[in-house]
Amino acid sequence: MQKKHGTPPLLSAFCFITVFGGAPGRTRTVRPEKTSVLGLNNVDFGDTINIGYNVTLQSSPFKKFFGRAMFSCRKHSAAEGAAVTTKEFAKLCGVEKRTLFFYDEIDLLKPARILPNGYREYDFSQLPRMESIRLLQSAGLNLREIKSMLLCESGHNIDIVNDCRQRVMQQMADMQAGLCYIERRVALRKSYLEHAPGEIFTENAPALPISAINADNVGSNHSLGISYFSLGHYLGVEEDAEALHPRRFFKHCRSETANAFLPAGQYACMFLHEADNEQIFYIAPWVKRFVELAEAKGLSVERTVYVEDLPAWLIDEPRSMILRFAARIAS
Repeated sequence: MQKKHGTPPLLSAFCFITVFGGAPGRTRTVRPEKTSVLGLNNVDFGDTINIGYNVTLQSSPFKKFFGRAMFSCRKHSAAEGAAVTTKEFAKLCGVEKRTLFFYDEIDLLKPARILPNGYREYDFSQLPRMESIRLLQSAGLNLREIKSMLLCESGHNIDIVNDCRQRVMQQMADMQAGLCYIERRVALRKSYLEHAPGEIFTENAPALPISAINADNVGSNHSLGISYFSLGHYLGVEEDAEALHPRRFFKHCRSETANAFLPAGQYACMFLHEADNEQIFYIAPWVKRFVELAEAKGLSVERTVYVEDLPAWLIDEPRSMILRFAARIAS
């Protein structure tokens, strides 16, 4: 005789539970009626599981674990929740045992009970709290803030959440900026490997979004040209080839955060590779030299030169310095 229940999508494809109990020779196959995101907590087996049943799982990647952990003949009723050891609960939550010990110590997540032998037990009803802790951690809250929120100590949980939201948004923006930097440097590396240093070559480029600041806004000493320490990822320099003076510093970014664009068109380009360079490098003389070499090759270029660095460690030469010079070919 079989008793059928609704099957949660997360579990229906690969497991079912066979319960042996009741009258001799009778076997009932049931399916869990309730599940959470993890597919485990808030489990309700109705009247199909009672103390003394021997439960096994058939044909499931979870057979070994669940057969031992979830239904290991713990002497607690279904209403109390299935009890597991610290090791089993930690494995289920994807954390180390010492994490649970620490959460217990700071009163963030206490065991459901402590047995006479000193061992801790956890219930599946505690999974939502662990889910909340890990979610809030991933959103940038520290454990003190999480504890205060879950215990409703401050009375201003929405303010904590809003502050967290702002921090996460800033972290996402910083990561996007870092990703744009990496993607651009990978593209420069590909181009560098295709051309010899000092070679004048041409490339077609679309309009590229950038975040730019005027050189006059970053101090009066422009001789260094490129300074990560003062400008962060602003490592691109837009140089006036006639005045030999930087106009703007720029970095590549997403369109939604751009305040300018590098113009589309065909560009004359050149890589400069200075090996074992340990001195301050002045780009102005090389901007002038680049324009002369491009024109000597019959290319009429505009007098705005874009200079970008290629980190030498990307080509496994950490003591070198590599710069890319580019100027749009005049139409």
